[in-house]
Parts: sequence; structure tokens; C-alpha cells
Amino acid sequence: MQFESSSSEEQVTDDDVNSQVWGKIESESDAEFSEDHGMVNEVPANSEDTTMNPIDCYRYFIPDEIISPMVRETNRYAEQHVETHKLTKRSKTLQWKPTTNEEMPNFLGIIIEM
Repeated sequence: MQFESSSSEEQVTDDDVNSQVWGKIESESDAEFSEDHGMVNEVPANSEDTTMNPIDCYRYFIPDEIISPMVRETNRYAEQHVETHKLTKRSKTLQWKPTTNEEMPNFLGIIIEM
């Protein structure tokens, strides 16, 4: 069901919006949706064993080629933050250690699970 306004679409003020009268538009119904649904491509298995595990799906959408730049830029940002901010001796930021390619997928998995 669609509605159209009885006023023109020229300069509209708050008073115009509040005074508009809406009415039903008679039109043909939309065609039935006929597109196939579901996954179009199968997730390729990482080994000869074709059993799919959740980690295989995860790696399909978040491959190592994405992880490496994320690790590099995270570490670069942290180094810049430490260098440019005045931190106290007790600041936890000073205890920061560079993240790794092994740690980043674990972190992302936790975020996705949340």
C-alpha cells in the first residue's frame, strides 16, 4: 500500500507537513518475488575432507589477506597513540604489546560471537 501527499513538493514548511492530507494510491500489486534464495556459492573446504566446520566459513569471509593489514594498522595506531599522548607511568597503555596474525582472528571471533 502506497500513500501520496495532496500538497506539492515545492518549499515545504513545518506547517505544511502538519496539514498534509494523505490518501491511498490505487495501483497494481508488485509482482511475486521469484529469485532463488539461500547461498549461491558453496564454501570451499580447506582440505580434502569436505566436512565444513564453522572455522571454514569464518576463514572464507575473513581470510588471512584481510588479517595482515588489520594487524599492521592496529599496531601502527597503537604506536602512534603511545608516542603522541601524554601517559602517566601507571597507564595501562604503556603495557601494550603488538598484536599478531594469530591473535587478531581470535579477537574478531569473539566480537562476532557477541
